[in-house]
Amino acid sequence: MGSAAVLIAAASGRALAVSARRGGYLPLVVDFFGDQDTLAVAHAHIRLRGEINLGVRELELMEAFESLAATSPPCGAVCGTGFEDRPQVLAAIARRWRVFGNSAEAIAAVKDPTRFAALCRELGIPHPPISMSPPAVSAGWLAKRRGGAGGIHIAAASEPKSGDGIYFQLAVPGTPVSALLLSSRDGANVVGLAPNGPRRRRTTHTVTAVRCGRRRSRHTSPARLPMRQAALRRRCR
Repeated sequence: MGSAAVLIAAASGRALAVSARRGGYLPLVVDFFGDQDTLAVAHAHIRLRGEINLGVRELELMEAFESLAATSPPCGAVCGTGFEDRPQVLAAIARRWRVFGNSAEAIAAVKDPTRFAALCRELGIPHPPISMSPPAVSAGWLAKRRGGAGGIHIAAASEPKSGDGIYFQLAVPGTPVSALLLSSRDGANVVGLAPNGPRRRRTTHTVTAVRCGRRRSRHTSPARLPMRQAALRRRCR
């Protein structure tokens, strides 16, 4: 029996394609770049024609997936970056193939600033105040785009903004840190922590495994993720 194929869609599908190859799968990749590194590991590839700043278009992606699936029937689909503000596209994929990863409902929930702030309060996780309307005094506030990814969409609240889905968050001093994690109903594994912004020196980031309250650190770093283990235990039940 040959290797199973898997559909992959992302703004850049290279990392997911490499991971799929290492796992013994045949990557069927759709992305905006089609660079040589991606083509070298992809079993098959289709490059999206649209502009990356306009995001993934549902019809174009579904047509590309159908074309790739016709060559090698996939066991499912994995979606990376590019779907944060369009859970409806994930929902369309899920109606046709099994989606490995977060559901459209989960993406919509975590990208809803009001629901996310309420969940943080419920779990006892510190979270900056937010406002869905411009603050009376803009100094010290940030403007963000609902469903945004990375930091490109973030600006000072005093700067002119256009478009729908803008909300406001109080700026908090300190070092911004991003966390990469794998989670399920049984627990969460923090793969790594990365301080955002200019890097002045090379660091080793913390890699922590959390399983229903048991935490073990393999490496140390200035980056720390404030985890509430009681909250994690509740979520693991």
